[in-house]
Amino acid sequence: MKIFENFNLSNLCSFGIGGAARYLVNIKTKDDLLEALELASNQGLPFFVLGGGSNVLLPDEGMNAVVLRMMNSQITLNSPQELALESGANWTQIMSFCKSNQIYGLETFSGLPGTIGGAIWGNAGCHGVETKDVLLEVEVFDTKLQKFKILKLDEIDFDYRKSSFKHLDNLVIWSCLLKVSNDPSDKTADPNDLYQFRQDKQPQGLTTGSFFKNPPGHKAGQLIDQSGLKGFRIGNAQVSTKHANFFMNLGGASAADVMSLANEVQRVVEDKQGVCLEKEVLEIKANGQLG
Repeated sequence: MKIFENFNLSNLCSFGIGGAARYLVNIKTKDDLLEALELASNQGLPFFVLGGGSNVLLPDEGMNAVVLRMMNSQITLNSPQELALESGANWTQIMSFCKSNQIYGLETFSGLPGTIGGAIWGNAGCHGVETKDVLLEVEVFDTKLQKFKILKLDEIDFDYRKSSFKHLDNLVIWSCLLKVSNDPSDKTADPNDLYQFRQDKQPQGLTTGSFFKNPPGHKAGQLIDQSGLKGFRIGNAQVSTKHANFFMNLGGASAADVMSLANEVQRVVEDKQGVCLEKEVLEIKANGQLG
């Protein structure tokens, strides 16, 4: 296990923002995870689990923590109806495996950024399908009990863009089982169509994707657009001119720029539309806790 000290995190997240971590460890095996957690304990530091970095805003001042970069990415077909994935597997790897093995049922997630571990943690979804809809069970390491254990689907609370993992910080997601099929009729979408949709509708560049959750009965992007905020900018952080629920790092934006932009967007939308937007992107503090 290689330990990196004072490692700059900005290149490990899709926003391109963030200072240095006190320690960063690339996690590929269960032994790596146990050793990294022991390092955190010995140093008296919190740990922070980082997946694909696609839905987080990391702090400008860095993190006085041990950052666990999940790079465990093994994918195994247990049966024609059951796919086993380690938490660091990303959606590109997952969809490539499914295509090569003629496995169906996950096509709706084509093009989704990040890892399956992060998708479970935040119940990521797109086009009306959420991660919980294809999930069977999750293997976690419980830092209180100091052991790996299996959680069945009914032992995990899921809601729109959230799960019980968000407040159970003693659990590190290690792997999962997903429902799949070897029947082509169970194909849920055409990945090529979804790729083209993302190219046509969503901006490319330094962005986290959707910044706010869609309020009940509304689309956050439409509310922001109708409030006249497309292209609105603070520092080098800007509301995308292509899709108003995407914030862009124009180059050199700080986390402070992004949060100032988010707060102003929330204020204006609530003032003009009467709707309070809730952030989907996770603001991370210097101690590794959620903002």
